[in-house]
Amino acid sequence: YDQKLENEIKDLSCNKIYIMDIELHNSINGIEIAEKIREDDWDSEIIFVTSHDKMFETVYRDIAFGPKNMGLSEEEVDRRVREAAACVGLTEKQLEVSPFDLSGGQKRRVAIAGVIAMEPEVLILDEPTAGLDPMGRAEILGNIEAYRKSRNATIMMVSHSMEDVARLTDRLLVMSGSHLVMDGTPAEVFVHAQQLLDMGLSIPQVTQVFLHLKQLGLDVPNVYTIDQAVDVLKRLKGGAAVC
Repeated sequence: YDQKLENEIKDLSCNKIYIMDIELHNSINGIEIAEKIREDDWDSEIIFVTSHDKMFETVYRDIAFGPKNMGLSEEEVDRRVREAAACVGLTEKQLEVSPFDLSGGQKRRVAIAGVIAMEPEVLILDEPTAGLDPMGRAEILGNIEAYRKSRNATIMMVSHSMEDVARLTDRLLVMSGSHLVMDGTPAEVFVHAQQLLDMGLSIPQVTQVFLHLKQLGLDVPNVYTIDQAVDVLKRLKGGAAVC
């Protein structure tokens, strides 16, 4: 689906994104886009995670809303709700409480669970870990990655966390001034670290450290993950671990 989806995503003006010639700016438009995709016989579901402003009496019913509207059996709905809740770290006890009694981070987990319960093949996420602490962010991203692998799904994620995108993505698109300025693997993009900084964008902290090492005269490669940095430093120390 990648090429077909890519052909339908357009940036026509500042801060506006169009999909299927429909401007994407809220969840209602997302539903309209999804319906048009179905009409065009795309063998996929696209779900847009936006602000979760429509909640039900219990977390369970909130997550079940999507699967129920797909016409699934009660047994299948129940399976999907419980699996999706476990995927985002919600407990069985939390399924029976009101969403309004949850913290902001927990509400975000409920929103993501409601999407995962529909088992989409294409999932578009806008800052899915906003408002979560570092541990919660790592858990959610790990679960999204597990979902991608188990379902062979396509995940499109908007994020300002360069550490996250460097570690998780296969393909990275960089937007600046309403234009696509870079498109490649993390290795291909972050090799232009100084250009990214000049555009006012951030780069992974470990990449910044290695840029500074280069400025100090050390012959080190460009790195963008902690694991890569550890390997390079071990080689510089003759194989010894560096603390």
